Amino acid sequence: MIATLVFAPSVLLSAAFAYSVRRDRRMFRNAVLLGLAAVSTTVALLVTKPAYAEVLVVLCFLVAVLGGLLLAAFLVANGVTMVRKEGHRPANLLSLALGISVVTVLLFLLLFLDNTNRIVELTLGVVVLLSAYVFFLFACFLGYAYLYGRNRVRGGCGLRGGAGLGADRR
Repeated sequence: MIATLVFAPSVLLSAAFAYSVRRDRRMFRNAVLLGLAAVSTTVALLVTKPAYAEVLVVLCFLVAVLGGLLLAAFLVANGVTMVRKEGHRPANLLSLALGISVVTVLLFLLLFLDNTNRIVELTLGVVVLLSAYVFFLFACFLGYAYLYGRNRVRGGCGLRGGAGLGADRR
């Protein structure tokens, strides 16, 4: 009975994901629904399978830390490329600034993790939550982009009668 209740959000989110993909495969909500289904399934496994809890927690921690480091590295590399090829306009500096901010957050986590100052703890908590939100959305986007690339393309260009591009040329 408990397992049914614990896995209910996973099943509902998976069904919502399947329905949303069926309606329109291109929507970003599909990526978020897929990510939420994965997170809820992980939480349900942690609750129902305590023997595997240590492995799942370590795996989630490694994914979060390594994913954050990879995200920071790719953002900094993309920012450097943008600045070299496109110039120093503010729009071209966004990915570089975001990558540097991710590295800064990780450094602050390491430096101030044992700090007892409430203001530093609160500020660090807010920054970590915002960073986790951005990382979650980025991970959802990457996961769904991988799945979306594996989808078969339907025949034709979507016109009635299945006529492809250039079908009416003579």
